[in-house]
Amino acid sequence: MVSLLVLAGAGVFGMGVGPHLSQGGFDAPTEPSTVAATTLLEQFHAGAPNLTVLVTARHGTVDSPDVAAAGWEITRRLEANTNVANVQSYWELGSIAALRTDHGRQAVIAARVTGTQNQFVQRERLVAADLHSLPSSVRPS
Repeated sequence: MVSLLVLAGAGVFGMGVGPHLSQGGFDAPTEPSTVAATTLLEQFHAGAPNLTVLVTARHGTVDSPDVAAAGWEITRRLEANTNVANVQSYWELGSIAALRTDHGRQAVIAARVTGTQNQFVQRERLVAADLHSLPSSVRPS
């Protein structure tokens, strides 16, 4: 009976906590990986990519002129977005094979959505919405 009362009390006490919780996990600020990530972000305005766009050619390969033009357009859209940084694409980096599938029908664009984990959750939706109207030669995923 006492445990039931404690449980009910804890539920009432914690009711308003939800909006104050973070979407992400916890990174210990003294861990070397956290220090390195913070340094990259604050001093060099860089960080690990947290957004990947897989561009698929509907016809031909990612090196076909119409698909390459679409890849460049997506890259430029991401670069122009104020919520996105460090955009790197197959086309922008000189068509390196590491960013293309073996069959040549898909290529990768990597970028970083800026902000905290909570901001990422909101901003990622806006970035994705901007990529819904694309040239018919490609399909992003």
